[in-house]
Amino acid sequence: MKRLFKFTLVIAAIALVTGCSGSDNPDGDVFDNGNDLGGQSEVDVADDIADPDANVDAELPSETGFEGDIPEDDLQAEDDLQAEDDSQVEEDVEPLPLQPGACGQPEYEWVSRQELGKVISWREDELLRLPSDVIDDLLGNYGYQHLSPVPYGVRVFLYRYTTQDRGQVIEATAALAIPDVKDSDEVFSTVAWLHLTTGYTDQCAPSADFAGRGLAGAVASLGFISVAPDYIGMNGMGEPSEMFAPYLIAEPTALASWDAVRAAHSLLAGDLAGLVKHDKRVVPWGISQGGHAALAMNRYAPYYAPEYKIPGVAAVVPPADLAGEAKTGLKVGEEDQISQRVAIMTVFLAQSSRWYTGSDDLSQLLTDEDPTFFASTLIDKIEADCNPEKMLKGVTGLDQVFTESFMTIIEEDSIEDSDPYGCYVKENSLVTMSVERADDSPVLFVLAEHDQLVDSEVERQAFDALCALGQPIQYLECADSDHFQAPLWSIVIQRDWIRDRLDGKPIDDSLVCQRTAPQLCDAKPEEQ
Repeated sequence: MKRLFKFTLVIAAIALVTGCSGSDNPDGDVFDNGNDLGGQSEVDVADDIADPDANVDAELPSETGFEGDIPEDDLQAEDDLQAEDDSQVEEDVEPLPLQPGACGQPEYEWVSRQELGKVISWREDELLRLPSDVIDDLLGNYGYQHLSPVPYGVRVFLYRYTTQDRGQVIEATAALAIPDVKDSDEVFSTVAWLHLTTGYTDQCAPSADFAGRGLAGAVASLGFISVAPDYIGMNGMGEPSEMFAPYLIAEPTALASWDAVRAAHSLLAGDLAGLVKHDKRVVPWGISQGGHAALAMNRYAPYYAPEYKIPGVAAVVPPADLAGEAKTGLKVGEEDQISQRVAIMTVFLAQSSRWYTGSDDLSQLLTDEDPTFFASTLIDKIEADCNPEKMLKGVTGLDQVFTESFMTIIEEDSIEDSDPYGCYVKENSLVTMSVERADDSPVLFVLAEHDQLVDSEVERQAFDALCALGQPIQYLECADSDHFQAPLWSIVIQRDWIRDRLDGKPIDDSLVCQRTAPQLCDAKPEEQ
């Protein structure tokens, strides 16, 4: 992403210039935590960071703190965290209003809370320990003085933790970025920073990429503890993942993200005790796939993470309605061009089939005929590259991808009524999933007027549907923006909206569930 990762380019440059302050090894040493366990495609991150034409003109105000007092009951110091009785938390968990095992899946039970969110190993990224004055100086040198002053210096850590998938304990990875305020009395809330699509395998994990770690650090420099999960199936450190990434599947994404938060807080209460104080408030904040993940975290929170309070949720250009996205996205564009939307939905349906059935047999969905042989080759294609578009290189028609029976479903716009695909799209759409809404946390819902990856009209209707469910949502649509521009042009609005929710300010009643016309977002470059 050219524009969205431009700030990360600056962070990377800063780290390289100041590398003398850290180890020559960017990964650093692995320290055991005491458990003796040892230890313009959306995904074209590297190319986008290096793009010299990327242009951002966002202005980040200089204020560093939150107005108002944090309720005393919300404060959670390290000693309190260490003393927390997990068995008591377990008793507070309400059962889901459904039995796990949707879409024909064998039933399973969630793993006991005591086995989850445990830190297996961790290490610090010494190159990303950056003081605020150094960041400010180099921002100016690189022509980004409008981003200064950075409120806080940052430290970034990588860690491996336990979570679950379909009733089995698995391991996942994440990045933790904190304001560098050792021995300070400041108390920070946590942002679950949920990444956009970077791929589907270990090599695509954001924490394995310097830019991905830098972006987590950039979030922390705004005054938050930043927990950035890689999502399961994408391990950024340690042993390779033993499973595939369940792409856009709500349950495993939400559960692993909550366990990443638990593990981060455990790390801050243990080996990293004394570095930063935090409370029990968590704001899911995500872009694109991460926007879907943020909404999923919020939906599952009352059932899976009731010990946390959610002051707000920021879902930016999210595919909230996967049924609608499938119906509009599985189309051939002008000049028989297969769009990235086709690739994204193909991966979602294929990974859903694998996750729900437990089988790699994709012959019901994908053709296995010459010249593509997709049914027998797609999994290898998914695992070989982080760019979904490359999977469909040379394909000129959907009949070269899908079976005749699925082509009929596409042509009849009947995916919602088809078996099993109708279940896949409904269970992972926030507007139709069987997990009932049991939380009234306010949501910021940001769309792009001219989104090339997420269907703006589909998501406008999704906003209306979520409002009808009773969720208090504030709408923002950035005028003249695409999928990559809207997140950046509205970044100041997002940050300030989150700060307002942490300050205890409710959304203005006049803004709740009001779908407004596209507006010029604050950080749009003037020259555009």
